[in-house]
Amino acid sequence: MFTGIIRGLGTIIGVVDRDKFREIVVDVGECIENPNIGASVSVDGVCLTITAILGSKLTFEAMQETLARSTIGNLKGGDRVNIEMPLKMGDEFGGHIVLGHVDGMGEIIEKHVDGENVRMRFRISDVLIKNIVDKGSIAIDGISLTVCDPSKNAFDVWLLPLTLERTTLGFKSAGDRVNIETDHGQRQFDIRPWGRFDVLEDAGDCKVKRLTIDAGKRISYQRHQKRTEHWTIVAGVANVTLDGVTTRKVAGETVVIEKITKHRLANPGIVPLVVIEVQLGTYFGEDDIERFDDDFGRA
Repeated sequence: MFTGIIRGLGTIIGVVDRDKFREIVVDVGECIENPNIGASVSVDGVCLTITAILGSKLTFEAMQETLARSTIGNLKGGDRVNIEMPLKMGDEFGGHIVLGHVDGMGEIIEKHVDGENVRMRFRISDVLIKNIVDKGSIAIDGISLTVCDPSKNAFDVWLLPLTLERTTLGFKSAGDRVNIETDHGQRQFDIRPWGRFDVLEDAGDCKVKRLTIDAGKRISYQRHQKRTEHWTIVAGVANVTLDGVTTRKVAGETVVIEKITKHRLANPGIVPLVVIEVQLGTYFGEDDIERFDDDFGRA
C-alpha cells in the first residue's frame, strides 16, 4: 500500500519488449535505500515488483494487463517516472490510500499557469468519472491529489510549486497521458435485487462487465445490439438459457453469443455466481442492463 507522497524521480534507462510482456530498467538514484528482490515499488502509480538489482538500477516486469491499462507500455529510454516505496508500519500517513492498481489512463487537456497557481484539467472515461467526487482524493501517476470541479468526463487539480518540482507533472503538458487510480473509498457499485453489476471497461466497441448474481437468483433480458458476446464463468455454477435451451456452465467455461437472442442467467448454487461479460462490435439501442431488474426472480 502507498500514500501518493512521491519519494523522487527515476529515469528509464532500458526497455525490453517481448510478446505482450515488457521489462523496464529504472535508475532510481537515491530514492530507494537498500532495495530487495521481490519488493514492491510504485512507478508512475503502478505497483511493480523488483526482479533484478544493479546498484541504483532496478529491473521491473509488466504483463499484458498492466501494459493495457497504464502508461508503462509507452515508456522509453530517458523518460522520468515518479517513485514511491510502500508504507511501513509506523510511517507517517500522508496523502491517501493508494494501492498501485491503476484503473486506466487519462489525458491532460489543459495546463493553466497564473503566477504560482497551476491548474491542470484531465479527461477520463465515463466509467472512471463515476468514482470521483469534488474535493475527493485521486492518484495521478501515483501522486495523491485533490479533485476539483468534476464534470461529465473531466476534472481539475491544483498543483503546489513543490509538487511540480518533485514530480513528473512539472514537465507534462496538454496531450500527455497519465495513470489514474480513483479513491477506493469513493467507488460506486451498482447494487441490484439479484446482485451487483460493475462496468470494468468501456472503450466504445469493447465493453467489459462483471455480473455478480446472488445464490438462487436469476436475470432475464433480450439483446438489442449487434455484438459478439463472451461470457466467462469466474466463480460458481450457472444455468445459461439461450432461446429456450438451457445448459449448465462451471467456472472456467465460456459462452459465445453471436446473434440477437433472449437470455437467462441463473444461479442455482449456494454461493455467488460471478460472470465476466465481454461485448465486441457495433452497439445500437438502449443498454439493456437497465432492464435486468424487470424480470428477476428465483433460479
